[in-house]
Amino acid sequence: MEDDPINFHQAMKTSNSKKWIDVMKDEHKSMQDNKVWELVPLPEGAKPIGYKWIFKTKRDANGNVERYKARLAAKGYTQKEGIDFTETFSPVSSKDSFRIIMALAAHFDLELHHMDVKTAFLNGDIEETIYMVQLENFESKDSVNMIHRDRSRGILRLSQKNYIDKVLKRFGMQNCRPGDTPVTKGDKFSLTQCPKSNLEIQEMQKIPYASAVGSLMYDQVCTRPDIAYIVGMLGRYLTNPGIDHWIAAKRVMRYLQRTKDYMLTYKKSDLLEVIGYSDSDFAGCQIVGNLHQAIFTWLRILENVKRPLKLFCDNKSAVLYSNNNRSSSKSKHIDIKFLVVKERVQNGQISIEHIGRNSMIADPLTKGLPPKVFHEHTAHMGVTLFEDIMI
Repeated sequence: MEDDPINFHQAMKTSNSKKWIDVMKDEHKSMQDNKVWELVPLPEGAKPIGYKWIFKTKRDANGNVERYKARLAAKGYTQKEGIDFTETFSPVSSKDSFRIIMALAAHFDLELHHMDVKTAFLNGDIEETIYMVQLENFESKDSVNMIHRDRSRGILRLSQKNYIDKVLKRFGMQNCRPGDTPVTKGDKFSLTQCPKSNLEIQEMQKIPYASAVGSLMYDQVCTRPDIAYIVGMLGRYLTNPGIDHWIAAKRVMRYLQRTKDYMLTYKKSDLLEVIGYSDSDFAGCQIVGNLHQAIFTWLRILENVKRPLKLFCDNKSAVLYSNNNRSSSKSKHIDIKFLVVKERVQNGQISIEHIGRNSMIADPLTKGLPPKVFHEHTAHMGVTLFEDIMI
């Protein structure tokens, strides 16, 4: 699979240079048709900003090229805040909203339609006056970011296989040995693993740690909740990562090598409800010596939600404490803000129910697990192979 060129000169050296030229001409024509610019002499004292071509291939679910795209972008990073611009905003939907829409489509057997407005951003009006240099080779002659659906069974699957392949290749892991889990059971991460000497810091600066974690985080947010725990842990050390953190990041990539064909699955169900899973880890945080509590809720479907909302917990004492209105000397250490849980239970907004440890699917989101247990839990999350779904 040929990588997308990162600049004009690379695009001209590829085997598809003619196709890149054609889409560049289309982009230029759209700019002219929408009267994006006006050719004028550069006023004295004005500083023009440069431009850059952004090249992107749009691929289908199998990685085949559907079309080529070229976007002309101004080098906005050369502008100064408060002088050239004040506020900037780009409307982008959150991945949470996207997943909820996919879940609703699967549950209600809806048909989704996707629409793309060609060069939509050109239809806006800009109040500021901006001067940009003319495009090389486009000077005026007059002056110098896949979905599978099984409708009959009410199943909708989301996959990022092509993205994972791209990430593995970017960090030299495309031929790595596949891993069975993203994190080993018992693995702990702490500040003691961060570099201490200047030499260690300089060595780690040569490693693209932040880029790797950022790439993994995008995959996790979109379709892979099974790597949420370890990616969140690695994200804590972006400013001063150690070699142990980098080894852990590569382990996640080895796991993705093994599971890149896995899909996030939504199924049509008889009951429309939101279910939460709670898990607590006392003294498990190596950074702060406090109660490290995490409540994870994976929203599967959300509309006319049934009340009360169910929250499952594998700690019997926590369940009993939440469901009664009494207090004792043994619970004085609990921060008063957590009493809101009792209040919600009494108001009928949520119900706290006990669940066995073997059924606690939030465990992969809080700790490393043995491979067999880990894959059983992630399968219940909806992360599984296409072949397993069809069984």
